[in-house]
Amino acid sequence: MSLDNGTDTKPSGLAPMIAKDLATKACAELAITAGDDSDLGIFGRDMLLDIRQQTEYALAMGYVVMRPYVSDGTIKYSWYSADRVIPTGWDGRNLTACMLLDYKTKNDTGITVIYTKVESHGFDIEDGKYHIKTKLFKNFGSSGGEFTGTEVPLSSVDEWAEITPDVII
Repeated sequence: MSLDNGTDTKPSGLAPMIAKDLATKACAELAITAGDDSDLGIFGRDMLLDIRQQTEYALAMGYVVMRPYVSDGTIKYSWYSADRVIPTGWDGRNLTACMLLDYKTKNDTGITVIYTKVESHGFDIEDGKYHIKTKLFKNFGSSGGEFTGTEVPLSSVDEWAEITPDVII
């Protein structure tokens, strides 16, 4: 990196150091309980390990979203940093709807194919229910961060083949 006067500069690393210090302090006495500790299981123990790092990301990037889900009969969760969340609903105080983005890159006979899973989440005031809609898009050769492309079935990616496209809770 050079300044206009031609001198070389090096980043001090101050911003990540501040985020790490604040996250450590914010999470120092954090405890997660769910009645009996046996009810908490691996979900809670893993979350305690992840939450300090995710707090660090939130401080650096603005926010993170944690999405719980059920897989093989157990509760699991995924974290989404601000660059993988698109807010789509806001009531003036709270986020009321968003899209969560996941990417998979595959090489299909020498051509880079990028699959983008778009999961829409939102509470519908009219029916009083929470809606989750999942769609998959396929791009050829473009880098992640874009989900324009052709819509394809979720079964196009093995890991996402079992996802129900429309869920109402």
